[in-house]
Amino acid sequence: MNRQKLLLLILLGGLVVALIYAFWQTPRTQRVAVGARGGEPALQGGVGNDAAEKYRVRLELLERNEGRTPEVRRNLFGPLYVVKAPPPPPPPPPVKKLPPPPPAQPKALPKPKPPVKKLPPLASFSYLGFMELREGKVVFLASGDEVFAVKSGEPFGEDGKFSVVDLTEETLRISQGDDPRLISVSLAEKASSPGAGEGRKGDPVFRMVPFPKPLIDPSPGRTRSR
Repeated sequence: MNRQKLLLLILLGGLVVALIYAFWQTPRTQRVAVGARGGEPALQGGVGNDAAEKYRVRLELLERNEGRTPEVRRNLFGPLYVVKAPPPPPPPPPVKKLPPPPPAQPKALPKPKPPVKKLPPLASFSYLGFMELREGKVVFLASGDEVFAVKSGEPFGEDGKFSVVDLTEETLRISQGDDPRLISVSLAEKASSPGAGEGRKGDPVFRMVPFPKPLIDPSPGRTRSR
């Protein structure tokens, strides 16, 4: 209880001190000396004029019109709400550097063509005639001073370097060693052209014909030759 009384006395003392301070700071009303009117002599001494100038009401300040007083805007609820600043814009994406272009490769020069191998000249043959046998057709050919009797698929000549690869009624084709080219000999009848049966000078010329075949007569015991 004593503590409450002591606290009450302290508060009353503070209140008294506050009242005294407020009374002391309150401005007091003073009398202003009015200047002399008309021909009244002014107050003697500089004390009255100075006091009048000091406490004179400046009415011209009220007559000044400087325009509209700027309005002061203040957000009364600003302290209650915290306005978050907008987030900064994201940084621009880094510029992707493109890899340097690959160095230009030198153009490959075309390979030089292999030299054309000169093939030896092909042998030449002259058609002399043919003979029909049971084993097949035999053709007689002449080359220079030599005469060859050849059949289809059989080699002939020196070391068998020649071979008949194709034999028809009109043409004979001969291969020579590994040469891809073929020797073509015409088997046309020479008798149908002027000078038939004649060959080159020094070459043997003859014509073989098939052997006659016996024909059987319908009459019994008789045969006749063709």
